[in-house]
Formats: sequence, structure tokens, C-alpha cells
Amino acid sequence: MGRKLRIDTESFNWTRLIIISVVAIIIANGFLIGALLALVIGIVGYADSRNLLNLPSLEGGLVGKRVCQKCGFVNSGTAKFCSSCGNQFNID
Repeated sequence: MGRKLRIDTESFNWTRLIIISVVAIIIANGFLIGALLALVIGIVGYADSRNLLNLPSLEGGLVGKRVCQKCGFVNSGTAKFCSSCGNQFNID
């Protein structure tokens, strides 16, 4: 029969095994967090480029802006038509 593997627990370096295991877990978590962060950034960037999240730049609020009643897109205050759907604004 085959020989049995015998580990001498007296000379086995448990500290080194624990340190290597902890470092491997930290590296794996770093890659996982990085991958998830890249996925979220990619999804938000895609949705923003398609205007799916409806996240217009509103540094000054809605003052001086025209919001389309049809699609909700925020246009400049001087716009006569919606730049997203082409809806004509009621200009008084």
C-alpha cells in the first residue's frame, strides 16, 4: 500500500500558513471590491449616457431651465423645442 503522509505538528509552521491565508483573503477581497466598483461605474455611465437615470446636471437648480412635460428632459432656458424628443415648449 501507499505511504501515509505524516505531518509533524511540532515543526509545521502554523504562523506562516495563517499569515499567507490572511494575505490571500485580503487580495481576493480587493479584486472582488474592485470588480464590483468597476461594474457599478460602468452601469451608471451607460445609463447616464442613455439618459436612463434622468440625472441632468443641475448645479444651479432648475432656475433658467425648461423641463419637457412629455419626456422630462431638462433643456436650456432659451430652448424652443426639447432636444430629446422634439416637443415644442409653450412660450408665452
